[in-house]
Amino acid sequence: MQQRKFTMISNAPSKYFVATSQVLPQILVILFSLSSLYALFFSQLFKITKVECYQDVETSCQNNFVLSAANDSLGQNLFRFDTVAAADRIKRGDPTIRSLEYKKVLPGKIIIQIQSVYATLALGTEGSNSLLILDTDFRIIKSLEQDPNVPIVRSNKSLSLRVGERIEDNSLRTQLSACLKIVSNIPGSKICKVSDDGLWVTLEDGITLAIFTTARDLGEQLSALHTIRSGITISGSSPVIDVRYLQPIIKGNN
Repeated sequence: MQQRKFTMISNAPSKYFVATSQVLPQILVILFSLSSLYALFFSQLFKITKVECYQDVETSCQNNFVLSAANDSLGQNLFRFDTVAAADRIKRGDPTIRSLEYKKVLPGKIIIQIQSVYATLALGTEGSNSLLILDTDFRIIKSLEQDPNVPIVRSNKSLSLRVGERIEDNSLRTQLSACLKIVSNIPGSKICKVSDDGLWVTLEDGITLAIFTTARDLGEQLSALHTIRSGITISGSSPVIDVRYLQPIIKGNN
């Protein structure tokens, strides 16, 4: 009797098919990731095409330097654009900027929000109309000749300073701080003249002169001034109240 031969047919997938089915999804994920990275960082899809610049809330930027620096971002990739370096470069070039923030808006817009520094004092020399406007750190933010609408400090020494420079002279910084405190405590006073001998402030009546020093506590000197003015009447066309000493000197010139 002839024996029958049977052929076994396996339904199991081949090793090649198994390997392909396992690796292919990973390859597709890698390819998709690479193409996405290329689209994000190198394609024209996210090229910066528009820049908006606002200064002090809703006012459009007017400074030509800021506008020129802002427009340098045009054409660059939105994701690769270094906002920190760009902001630092603008702030170094414009001392009137207190803070600067970049915002990226898809697909290709940059928004720049700038806050200006606060003018605190104006510094000038005797006999000159030119004034240097200082911020809270006594850095020069601009130069002008009209009324600065801030207290004015006038020095009897020549000044060699430029816009953007921070005043480093400790003696002058001390005098500026003292003048700012004095005029802040005497409503109506605005001009403070400084010299090695003291600080000279014309009071709100426009004729009385008060003399201070940085060698003594300013609070004590201001307190003495207020006590004198509230307790006595000083006659004369050019009264002077000198509070540099423990015993203030009062002069009433006729």
